[in-house]
Amino acid sequence: MRKNKKIFKIVSICTALLIIMLSSRAEVISSSNGKNAAYNTIAMNANINEDYKKIAQNTKFTLLCNLKTGTIIVENRQTGYLWRSIIDNLDDYGLENLSTYWSNYISSLFSISYTDLKKNNGSEEKVLSAADASIDSINNIDNGISIEYNFGRLGINITIEISLQEDGMTVFIPAGKIKENSNFGIVTVELMPFLGAVADDIDGYIFFPDGCGAIMKYGNTIERPKFTDPYESFVFSPEKVDISENIRMGKEQKYNAMLPIYGIKNSENAFLAIATKGAEETAIQVSPYGYLINLNRAGFKLYYRHFYEINLSNINIHGRDVAKNLKGQRANKEIILQDHEVQFIFLDGNDANYSGMANVYRNHLAKNSGLKKVIKNGSNIPMAINLFMGVKEKRMLFDKYVSMTTFQQAIIITERLKDRGIDNLQVNLKGWAKGGYGIFPDSWPPDNRLGGVPEMTKLLEYMDINNINLFLQANFIDAVSESYNFSKRNDVIIQSNDLPATDSGQERFIINPSSCFNRIEELINKISTKTRCGSGIGLTLENLGRALYPDYNKNNPSSRAQTLKTWENIFHLVEKSKMSIGVEGGNAYVLKYADYLFDIQVKSSGYYIVDEAIPFFQMVVHGMVPYTSEPGNLAYDLNKQKLQWIEYGCVPLFELTYDSTTKLKDTNYNILFNSRYERWINTIEDIYKEFNENLKDIWDAQMIGHEKIDQDLVKISYSNGTVIYINYGFNDIYYEGFNIEGQNYIVTHRSRGEVFR
Repeated sequence: MRKNKKIFKIVSICTALLIIMLSSRAEVISSSNGKNAAYNTIAMNANINEDYKKIAQNTKFTLLCNLKTGTIIVENRQTGYLWRSIIDNLDDYGLENLSTYWSNYISSLFSISYTDLKKNNGSEEKVLSAADASIDSINNIDNGISIEYNFGRLGINITIEISLQEDGMTVFIPAGKIKENSNFGIVTVELMPFLGAVADDIDGYIFFPDGCGAIMKYGNTIERPKFTDPYESFVFSPEKVDISENIRMGKEQKYNAMLPIYGIKNSENAFLAIATKGAEETAIQVSPYGYLINLNRAGFKLYYRHFYEINLSNINIHGRDVAKNLKGQRANKEIILQDHEVQFIFLDGNDANYSGMANVYRNHLAKNSGLKKVIKNGSNIPMAINLFMGVKEKRMLFDKYVSMTTFQQAIIITERLKDRGIDNLQVNLKGWAKGGYGIFPDSWPPDNRLGGVPEMTKLLEYMDINNINLFLQANFIDAVSESYNFSKRNDVIIQSNDLPATDSGQERFIINPSSCFNRIEELINKISTKTRCGSGIGLTLENLGRALYPDYNKNNPSSRAQTLKTWENIFHLVEKSKMSIGVEGGNAYVLKYADYLFDIQVKSSGYYIVDEAIPFFQMVVHGMVPYTSEPGNLAYDLNKQKLQWIEYGCVPLFELTYDSTTKLKDTNYNILFNSRYERWINTIEDIYKEFNENLKDIWDAQMIGHEKIDQDLVKISYSNGTVIYINYGFNDIYYEGFNIEGQNYIVTHRSRGEVFR
């Protein structure tokens, strides 16, 4: 008995010492307190298993790899924080009684979804690197390691190369080292799906580029519906070409992921993941705590094959259709041999938030010539004006053309605006082409009912003389059946099932990439030869910054990657003609070419996992490329719209007409319900002067910080020291020594002691 008491006493002392050591470690490593601090220390900074060997090291990070499994850990040498590629301490995460499948899944560096190419019945199966693969070889590479995995049963080999960088790590999957046999084919690879995964008792969130940007906060699990679906979005545009679905998404305000990135913030540590190669064949996944497993997690899904829909033959017995499924799916036989690369940039301290992520992504783009500098230092903030010109009104017998703003009237409106002191105008003509807005694809010449080529030439000359930026908006991607300007046989994209992509009524189509290029080239030549004003004006290209699709036309096929290359060739073509480039949408591939971005979202899609919309996209491009969002005259509350323009750094925009919008009530463009320019000219003048008096200093500055203080108050910081506080509420708010009136904002520059209200 005495011996047992002595043993108990020794164990108690050791336990107490261990608790003291862990508590001390928590104080050093984490700035969180209480429960969160202990969680950070135990789950994220536990002792590293002896199977992990040091592979590479620099001044800030150490890369370690388990040579038995290929899983990795990146240690932040300055903070001691460990980024683990898998979940290897189940008890610390509160994960108990997991199935064998889930135990293997969370222990896997990656998973592969594959399909049986012999049966090709549209089914997928998943295999895991921890359970279904062996390692054939491990080789050292510069600052890293190359691991070849062999999924022997499937005849699939894949190589993962992981290397340490000064700001994080890079993971590369070379297409040339992927091997398949004729029986099974890779569909997707989930890369490090549990890197940074945590439960819901830690301060942090996952950032994902839905719309302008969104975050899912770990602590809000209880506020979401019990069965909340995960977020999954293909980068740049949906995986499948579905015109009806695109229309539905537009009506429901569901947005694409414009940027190939996501980020994870775990307390005082964070990372941003960037798909630096193969982004056009990549999807972003975000899963909330409670979806299949009690972990918040995010990752990239890399695509190597797509499925397509086929019509199955009807089965008739005694004249009755007994087929249960009239449609099926098939996988593409050929693999998409495309390199995939992901760069992980690690952040800590004050940079471990979405503002820090935006700053490093902007720097990444600038370093790799991926972001154009358009805005000139010291220039005025422009006023953007869309002039809506003409549209068709459908009637029983003969359609009627409705003219809203002729070319001559466009000069009148512009002169009136200049007379009010608005000397930095950006004018975009919408619906100028033959047939009016919506008769896509647009085509030369300009509609005669607007004044035709002679009056357009006068307008172009007027804009050039008065140094006004003029853009001609054109859509060469969409096509409607009532247009006679395209061939349904030669000009539209074909799906894998050899059928054209169209809607249920076969009224809408999509122009194939090569035809799109040819049409834009023809338009540029026409403008140059017919008006003698080619240079000095711009083209606003609808949908080119938000649509990316494959074409399976056997005569001239185009993968998503090849379509992206065609879009880049179009941008080079416009640049060569010395015309400015306006783009609808802000997909990352346009940022190195665009002189002006329009219809940039200032909200997210509103999925259940979205806790807050953030101006991430705007933080990346502000001060570099001008962009607009929604027209002020279409807002239900113009003052709130103005505050949002300021928060998101948008160029103010109005869509105007010369004539009354009552003429539009029976057209497909009746959304423009209040646009007569005389009604808005005073408001436009006031906003232009207000923006340039109060906000001109930040026009060419970078937006480096954004913080939502509470439900009504937002704080925005700029690279030149300017800070803006915006109060969306009705009551005054006193914060950081300033009183911000309700429904108002203040602009401060602490170093100069200036405050503008």
